[in-house]
Amino acid sequence: MKDKKLKMARVALQSFKTKNPLQTFAKENTLSYQELKRLQKRFLSNPNFRGNTLGGKRLVHVLHIGKTGGSAISEAMGTFYETENFVIVRRGHNIGLKDIPVGDKVVFFLRDPIKRYVSGFYSRKRKGAPKYNVEWTPCEEMAFHEFETPNSLARAIGSKEKMTVSKAKCAFNAIRHVNTHLSDWLRSIRYLEKRKGDILFIGFQETLDEDFSKVKAILGIPEEVSLPKDPKAAHRSNENEDKRIDDDSMEILKRWYHEDYEIYDYCKNKMNRIDLNEEE
Repeated sequence: MKDKKLKMARVALQSFKTKNPLQTFAKENTLSYQELKRLQKRFLSNPNFRGNTLGGKRLVHVLHIGKTGGSAISEAMGTFYETENFVIVRRGHNIGLKDIPVGDKVVFFLRDPIKRYVSGFYSRKRKGAPKYNVEWTPCEEMAFHEFETPNSLARAIGSKEKMTVSKAKCAFNAIRHVNTHLSDWLRSIRYLEKRKGDILFIGFQETLDEDFSKVKAILGIPEEVSLPKDPKAAHRSNENEDKRIDDDSMEILKRWYHEDYEIYDYCKNKMNRIDLNEEE
């Protein structure tokens, strides 16, 4: 049984490394695609299942918090990268810090919550273009017909008209990225404190190039690995979009995202860089 488990763990590890489509890799290993995905999930979430397959290297999970530069990082590194001392896996939007086993290392990037809101609003208004093409949900469609800009949506939340406020709240809850909060990935300041020893590095979208260089140095990633310059590959926004947020809307958004700012400011002030050996 032990040998079989080790063999399955090695198959899971190889599946991250393969250049072939996962369906092809699964078939080559007499597995269904669903069985392989379950093996991958088990490998990432269960250190005991991995055994010694990493050969003494540390597993690093790169969380993908929406609209914080994750698409550019993914384009640069792919979903799997291995260096002399680390095995690095980029996780999907649905994986948060609570899903990472205690003892594994974590890297993630953050962004000023209002800037993240603006970016998320326009990303969905473009249906994910230029990199993606994800149709609106029916509720998103209604939201974008009602609100042309992120500023108009924010102002509506502060309206004295109940119907306008109701429509705005529906839009905030309907638009992907806009309806997510940093707590969806990081839970709380208290939880961040609890997991501080597992956090290898926190970077910020506002200093993405500089912080990505720091990550490369920590993890031993070659200097030639760089963030994409092409707007489509980097999933950058359209420069012609109206990103202005007036003073009243700024205050409204600060109240709406107040818990996000608590987490963001905590990370910015106290956890900008956590070296691997600090907890040892």
